[in-house]
Amino acid sequence: TDAVNAVAYSSKADLIMTCSADSTTRLWGTDGIMKQEFKWPSETVNAADFSKNGDTILTGSEDNTARLWNLQGKMIKEIKVLKPKKNIPTAASPTENKILTGAADNSSILWAMGGDKLVTFKGHSETVNAVAFSPGGDSIITGSNDGTAILWNLNGDSLKTFKGHSGNINSVTFSQNGDRVLTGSDDDSAFLWNREGKIIKQFKFQPGKVISVAFSPKANAILTGSADGKTILWNPE
Repeated sequence: TDAVNAVAYSSKADLIMTCSADSTTRLWGTDGIMKQEFKWPSETVNAADFSKNGDTILTGSEDNTARLWNLQGKMIKEIKVLKPKKNIPTAASPTENKILTGAADNSSILWAMGGDKLVTFKGHSETVNAVAFSPGGDSIITGSNDGTAILWNLNGDSLKTFKGHSGNINSVTFSQNGDRVLTGSDDDSAFLWNREGKIIKQFKFQPGKVISVAFSPKANAILTGSADGKTILWNPE
């Protein structure tokens, strides 16, 4: 079974999205029945998220490209993040009319939906694997191979560094109200944090690198995807 690289809930709480190392993105009902499948010929999809209204999805893949899709699988927009032929993983999250990407040059970039570069975020010492907008869209969080997550405002200023993981951080996300952060790491764990960088709870795997994490819309459940291909639903309490 291939690794699950990304998981996400739609804002309407009626769909779950999973992205796998087998180049496939799938949409599922909450009953576990697959609703739609997006298949790429070769490129691994490393990151994906639903738009705020739940009507589109954004994917980031190893061809250094972020793509916006409708739920029927039609591509709406394509943005090249780095020069081609570098084969660098890209993370992506959408909110309203902006796109956020992260890459192996240790930076993250905020883009206009039309493809114009708006802000570059620099502060990590290694590859940025994961990015996410806060629910209000006024801040972002990034996760890196340097083992840290960083909270930023949209001007590119670092607000807080989250330290605690002993391995690469592969996935980051905010809770629906924005007061909690969830991270998944190569250290076989997922951490639940407050916005001040304090660890609230740890979820340990025996073993299992955590590749992707997501909150349910009401934050009463946590979804994780691991390198062994398993997707697990957790109680955050």
